[in-house]
Amino acid sequence: MKIAFKRISQWFGNRFGRSAKSCPIVDAPQARRPVNVEPIEGSVQSAFHPIELPRGFREALRDNLRVAAQQHKTGLRIEHSRPVRQLVWLTVSLGVVVATVTTVLLAHRGQERSQS
Repeated sequence: MKIAFKRISQWFGNRFGRSAKSCPIVDAPQARRPVNVEPIEGSVQSAFHPIELPRGFREALRDNLRVAAQQHKTGLRIEHSRPVRQLVWLTVSLGVVVATVTTVLLAHRGQERSQS
């Protein structure tokens, strides 16, 4: 597998002017030692206060998720109107109106010319 990545990276290197050695897939380190995060964690905890949720938040969330799961099981989906769809319908409607008016005007104009 590593050979395949190396060949692909060589092909990209030849194609785009990079060497295969600079490819991050080939030269990715296998494992890194974890960084000591305790000092950072302590400073972050002192900078930010704990978040307290309102009382009814969890219950409301649970109820909303339950309703959403029931609707998903029954196949109901709430679809919000999208402005793109409205724009498409308006454009198509306007095109039909313009085509109709143009046809009526051309037919009326043709009748005037045939009578004179």
